[in-house]
Amino acid sequence: MRGLFLCASRVLLKQGHIATKNVFKPQLITPIRGIRIKSTSSNEEKHHDKSKKESNDQGPEMPSGMPKLNPEQLQNLRKKVLIGYAILSTGMLWVTYTLMKPMLKPPKDMEGVDWVSVKESAIGFNEFLERYLPSGEIKSIVILGGANLMVLTLHDGAVIQGKAVTNHVVGVKLDETLGNGQEVERMIRQKEDTMQIIPGQGIQIRVIQGPSLRRLLELVVGLGIIVFLMTQYGKVIARKQALNFAKKATKK
Repeated sequence: MRGLFLCASRVLLKQGHIATKNVFKPQLITPIRGIRIKSTSSNEEKHHDKSKKESNDQGPEMPSGMPKLNPEQLQNLRKKVLIGYAILSTGMLWVTYTLMKPMLKPPKDMEGVDWVSVKESAIGFNEFLERYLPSGEIKSIVILGGANLMVLTLHDGAVIQGKAVTNHVVGVKLDETLGNGQEVERMIRQKEDTMQIIPGQGIQIRVIQGPSLRRLLELVVGLGIIVFLMTQYGKVIARKQALNFAKKATKK
């Protein structure tokens, strides 16, 4: 009985071993399949990066149906763009200088004035109102609003409170609380009214505002707008040149 049981067990084990030989085991090739997919994906990414790099080297993106620029055409286009920007920058500098020159240039009758000495020896505005203005020795007044300075030109042989004046050009410090040049002129005219000076017969006064902070900001904003518009126009011209290069390449 025991012998029959052992024989039956050997037969069953042999049949099971034979059956397992014909069983399909997909798990054995799964790692190989994964490796093949990963390798294919890596090749596609490299090809995509290479195509993207070649596209960037060709220059700006062109419309569909138009050929891309070759390196020589792209170099010529870049030169033209740089020349355009150089011309634009030079023009902006010239405009800035033209606008600022009248503000920085002193009056013609004061071109020989020692401005350093005038500023260092400048008197206060209250002293001007109390001592110089009532004396009647002031020939003309120039208010430099941007420099916070007022310049007095005295008559020849002027005498202020019994003392002869050797320097006929006197500076007056203007505090920011006094306001702009027009406000200072109005204060001088009010003082003349108290002195019973007939309107129109007072001291000659000129107001030169100069490069004040407000004017400088306005100038900077204006130039910024002009530069922005010219830059956008330059981009349009550059794209038009690129299209012209592409059309010439198509005809060839």
